[in-house]
Amino acid sequence: MPPIDISYGDLIRIIRGSLALVPCASRYAHETCKNCVEEDNCRAPALMFQVRDKTANLLDSINLSDVVDADIYLQAAE
Repeated sequence: MPPIDISYGDLIRIIRGSLALVPCASRYAHETCKNCVEEDNCRAPALMFQVRDKTANLLDSINLSDVVDADIYLQAAE
């Protein structure tokens, strides 16, 4: 597959299996967190879903063939 067809999101999913920072926020590899309160009582997943989705949107929008100007992405994060 040529680099133009591979996003950074794809690459990270292949390497890690998920873009989620915590297992309970993974879209395709969901697991209950081992050191947490029960999911029904936990407020973190709602925030972590937003973090996962924004991370996915950014990483899926950049292909390996793209020139990455770190300053642009850092400014966008502010």
